[in-house]
Amino acid sequence: MSKINSKKKMVILMFIDSLSIILAALLAYWLLENYVMLPNRYYYVMIGITVLIYGALGVFRHLFANLPYFTGLHDLIFHVKMLSFAFLLSAVVSSVVFQLVSYRYIFLTYMFSLVFIPGIRIVWRVYHEYTEKVDYRGKEDPSGKIRTLLVGAGEGGRLFISSLIHRPNNIEIIGIVDRDEKKQQYRLMGIPVLGNEADIPDIVTKYGINQVTITIPSMKPQEL
Repeated sequence: MSKINSKKKMVILMFIDSLSIILAALLAYWLLENYVMLPNRYYYVMIGITVLIYGALGVFRHLFANLPYFTGLHDLIFHVKMLSFAFLLSAVVSSVVFQLVSYRYIFLTYMFSLVFIPGIRIVWRVYHEYTEKVDYRGKEDPSGKIRTLLVGAGEGGRLFISSLIHRPNNIEIIGIVDRDEKKQQYRLMGIPVLGNEADIPDIVTKYGINQVTITIPSMKPQEL
């Protein structure tokens, strides 16, 4: 999806999520067809309201702006909250409109939606990481690695290193520099702290560094 612009990605994700809710509702209807007798318009309104509420919440809270292959625990929890609120609100509205509500139908549709929507994103991420890993392992020439020096041995540096560990690429972290003297000669996730910011020129020459990456969000390049 890298060639698709952000708006199209949002529309595609919105369509996939809406389709997931509809499929969840149809599956719940099929399972309860012989046990719950409700007018057909109840199902139409229930599904329509849920899709509209979920879509509106998703746009307002930028739910569809997140790339599926970066889905993490925080994103999954956020999806659960949005789905829970959408189904709760649609249950209230449908009960007001029809003066009746099938909690079994709503619960089953909700549970199936929880499986489909986050599940699709998890599968998407696993597939994306697997294909990237295969492509990475298929490279026989290791000389294409970018030897990188990080500036900052704090939380930003840890997150940067962690992301590279979980997402193999052609970046090789050689070391870290940090102005905190207490961190000198220590390691961050196995990466050595080689000195402070004043040592960057010498470190670049000594280790053949190709790029310097700042992992301190508050620092500007001009401060180096």
